[in-house]
Amino acid sequence: MRLAYSYKITNNLNSRFYIGVRGCRKNTDIFGDDYWGSGKLIRRAINKKGKENFTKEMLFIFSSLEEALLWEKDTVTEHFMNENILCYNLWPGGNGGSGSGKRNGRYGKHASVEEKRKARAAKLGKLRPDIRDDNNPAKRPAVRAKISSFHKGKPKSEEVKGRISISQKKRYENGAIVWNKGKKGVQKRLFGQNNSMSRTNRARRAKAVL
Repeated sequence: MRLAYSYKITNNLNSRFYIGVRGCRKNTDIFGDDYWGSGKLIRRAINKKGKENFTKEMLFIFSSLEEALLWEKDTVTEHFMNENILCYNLWPGGNGGSGSGKRNGRYGKHASVEEKRKARAAKLGKLRPDIRDDNNPAKRPAVRAKISSFHKGKPKSEEVKGRISISQKKRYENGAIVWNKGKKGVQKRLFGQNNSMSRTNRARRAKAVL
């Protein structure tokens, strides 16, 4: 009998996770199976951070791969991925890796220049109603709260600060308006009407605001 199991891989550095299923060959020790998923993001994360920073746990054991795929289809849904911002999964479950490799109908085929042009023209300028306005996962209160808590308290590295600085400078070079350019009394509104705060305290306050 060929067994299968579902598993969860967790990134111990940031709590992101991946859920999948695995079908094992006959006589395979599923408890010692050194399989770490086939998802694009989870593989990239493991290669970058190292397997030692990830934990794999077995969730359920099934009598067949078909049964495991049915469980995955009911568990890893579009709604599940939208509500779990830390999820590495890119596609709904139940299709055995979303048709990757030789299971994909376009395996080994390359799109021609004309096919690429037609695909681009078909999508160019069209809006995505499924992810606009209230349908945008990033605008849901629960998702926004998760994003906020994920970034809260994490200082930006000097490299990130440098990229932000370069990006802002390019915006201003391209015509973006500096929010306080030409406005009088900005310092008074920020630091008090009398503007008597010392230079040191003013600098401290500015850092606190940032």
